[in-house]
Amino acid sequence: MEAFGLEAYLFEPEYSEEELRHREEELSKDSQSATVCDVGSNSVADTSTSSASHCEEWCLCALCSPLESEKERVCCHGLFAEKAVLNAGECLTNSPEFFQICLQPVNLELCFVNFLRYKKKDPTAAENMTNRQRRLMAYRQLALWSNYSLPLGKGVRIVLPSCCVGEIRSHFPEDSHEQYIGFREVTEALQLE
Repeated sequence: MEAFGLEAYLFEPEYSEEELRHREEELSKDSQSATVCDVGSNSVADTSTSSASHCEEWCLCALCSPLESEKERVCCHGLFAEKAVLNAGECLTNSPEFFQICLQPVNLELCFVNFLRYKKKDPTAAENMTNRQRRLMAYRQLALWSNYSLPLGKGVRIVLPSCCVGEIRSHFPEDSHEQYIGFREVTEALQLE
């Protein structure tokens, strides 16, 4: 197509000002409903008590663990409440859908191939995925699953449930030289650029 001077998606429609404003309102509503964790306590939790006691105020599934910041205090019930995926007291990490969508290695590899093609990178790199890349793809899958009505991308991010992040981290542990971090841009996490 380049020989003929054609560029794909050149004439894709753009959002109008009203559509952009509506999308921003929807995003702000979703981010407010997803951050049910903002309980108001700014004090640092005592590390001598169990992690469950740190999460009593905001965790409804009893499997959340405290993360680095208050912003990350989100339970799966806060994010998936409207999807009717969970019954009271259940955790999303115990559902078969969570395993299939977020932990299945073949699914994550396929997502990584798709991601690499989107970034115009060599898709054969997916054959040698690191646990860090698997975690990133699992986080992306979880974000897509929880928020499939709105496109995610640069500048459009959501806080993921603590219980789900913990389960993903336990399935794909860090390397000895790595340390878990909070939110990062995709290119930083993959170290593609």
